[in-house]
Amino acid sequence: MNAMHTTTPQPDANREGEFILSDTNGSRVRIFQQAERFVLTADREERGTTHTLQVLLCLDQYAQLARFSSEVGLDHGPVEIERKWLLDDARVGGILEDLQSGEMSATSVAIKQGYLVLGDDEVRLRRKGESHFLTLKSSGGIARCEVEVEISPDQFEELWRGTEGRRLEKTRTSFPISCPHGTTVVAEIDQFSGTLAPLVVVECEFVSEGAAQLFTPPKWFGAEVTADRAYKNKALVRDGIPRHSLAELRAPRCQA
Repeated sequence: MNAMHTTTPQPDANREGEFILSDTNGSRVRIFQQAERFVLTADREERGTTHTLQVLLCLDQYAQLARFSSEVGLDHGPVEIERKWLLDDARVGGILEDLQSGEMSATSVAIKQGYLVLGDDEVRLRRKGESHFLTLKSSGGIARCEVEVEISPDQFEELWRGTEGRRLEKTRTSFPISCPHGTTVVAEIDQFSGTLAPLVVVECEFVSEGAAQLFTPPKWFGAEVTADRAYKNKALVRDGIPRHSLAELRAPRCQA
C-alpha cells in the first residue's frame, strides 16, 4: 500500500462518499473516493498547524469502512456486546496458571493500540501479535457499533504516527467459559503495562444483550465496571487509571 505524509489537508475537489469522524481536540479522520483511488486521511492539530497522514485503501477496505457513510454516524452496523470486570492483579498469576494447567485452552497475545480520534465515536489502530487493524467504534454502554478492518504493516506504521500521546499496551489472554444451557463465551484478561500498570480487567463478549444480562460471572471476577466510562480504553488513554481504582491498586495487600 502506498502512503505519504503531508502537513496540509488534501483538496476536497472530486471526492465521493466522504465520511468524517472527529473529536474536540482537532483530530479528524476522513474516508473517501477520489477519482480511481480510495483514501483515508488523518488530521491532527498541533500548535496551530494541521498535520495530515494519508494512506491509500484497497477496494475491500474502503467498502467495509464506507458502510457507515450511508448510516447516521455509527448508530447502525455490526454490534459489539460486552461486559467488563476488574481483577486483583495479585491473583492474576495464579488464575492464569490454573487456566493453562486446566482443560481450558487459553492463548495470550501482546497488543498495542493508539487512537486517531478520541471523541464520542473513536478511530483506533491496533497491532495484535503480527496482525494490524483499523477500527471505527461508536459511543455506548454494553452494546456498541463497530467495524474492524485488517490493514497492512505499512498502512499501520504510517497512521501510527498520528496516535502519539494516545497509546496503550497490554497482554490479552483469551479462554472459553461455559454457561448454562450448553453455551460458551470467550473471556479476555487484559493486563496493562506502562503507566496503566497494574490495572487488570476481564471482558466477555456476547451474541445478544439478553445473553449478556443472563451471564453469571465466575466468583473470581471482581467488581463490574461495564457502565463506568472511566474504564473504557479510550478513557484510560486520555485520563489514566481512575483515581478511586488507583488508590485501591496501590494499597498494601495482606497475604492470605
